[in-house]
Amino acid sequence: MKTKEERLIDLMGGRERAAQWLATRHGGGGRNDCWRWLGGLSPSGYGKVHRKDGDAKIEGYAPRVAWVVANGRPVPPGTRVYRSCEWKDCVNPAHLDVRQVGQLCAECRQRTKWCDFPRIYGPRGRPHWKQQISDLCRRCWLDRKAGS
Repeated sequence: MKTKEERLIDLMGGRERAAQWLATRHGGGGRNDCWRWLGGLSPSGYGKVHRKDGDAKIEGYAPRVAWVVANGRPVPPGTRVYRSCEWKDCVNPAHLDVRQVGQLCAECRQRTKWCDFPRIYGPRGRPHWKQQISDLCRRCWLDRKAGS
């Protein structure tokens, strides 16, 4: 069974056509620059890709689709696409890698960039954890909140 990303690539006309389409949807730049997604974004700020398959709408995250296009294989089960840069909407394959979820949590705990993020409040004046923690996984956020 194909993953969402593979189905999206098939609906775009294959890997080469998907790569051409993706190239028109980011701000461009050099190999080491962030390629900021110009298409739609999810509420949490990640690039979104969607296509119609008959009556069904298939949606996926642009960084995952970009990783699959660049590597020619699906994202392995039990892993997530990880960005080495600071931008959630970056789709530069040079900035994308897959990591085990546990490995991501360990790396997340070692990183300090999130400590400097401004506190973002929701509509009732409470911190909005999805925005506040940005790249942190929920487990890391809960550990920090508990004081560990």
